[in-house]
Amino acid sequence: MSIIGIDNHEFAEAMGLTTVAQDPVEQGQLGTRMLLDELAGATGSVRSMKAAHRLIVRETTARRAPKARSPRS
Repeated sequence: MSIIGIDNHEFAEAMGLTTVAQDPVEQGQLGTRMLLDELAGATGSVRSMKAAHRLIVRETTARRAPKARSPRS
């Protein structure tokens, strides 16, 4: 089993928690841009945006388990 946190909080490093680091400033800017576009009537469809992030692997992730072999008939 593996445990992963979000936001790379200062306690994550102290506890050895694997985490996804995100840029809250970029997230705020993207959210604001989407809101302003919506208020201006520039969009009418659902859209998504991607913000930069990175996985910081620490002690709370395990190796991937090997694939189970299918029993032969």
